[in-house]
Amino acid sequence: MRLDELEQLMEENPEEAASAIAGLVTTANVEELASIVKSARPEPLAMLAIEGLGDVGGAEATDALVELLDDPSARFLIGGTEQEVKQEHRQRRLVQAAARASGVPAPSEHTQDQVAEFIESVRRR
Repeated sequence: MRLDELEQLMEENPEEAASAIAGLVTTANVEELASIVKSARPEPLAMLAIEGLGDVGGAEATDALVELLDDPSARFLIGGTEQEVKQEHRQRRLVQAAARASGVPAPSEHTQDQVAEFIESVRRR
């Protein structure tokens, strides 16, 4: 299913979109899940893909999650605007999914320094 079709499905029938993501998890399609996280416009769809990567687990999914966490265009923002709050939420979900996928404990807080340390810990695994 193309991304635009999946985005439309998410708007019209979120349960079916979740089923489509579950299918990607079942087949361990890490590349497609990571692409959805990077490109999906409805944030809930990206969140489903993040959770899916965490559920897939293993080295490939962990590497994809770390790459998404370390993406300089998606850096952690401090503040209270809606966009900043969404970015913080997305980062927390990425950290939790990467922790699940890698077996490395997530940091207790999500400061820039702790997230950077977490990313390095996952890379050293």
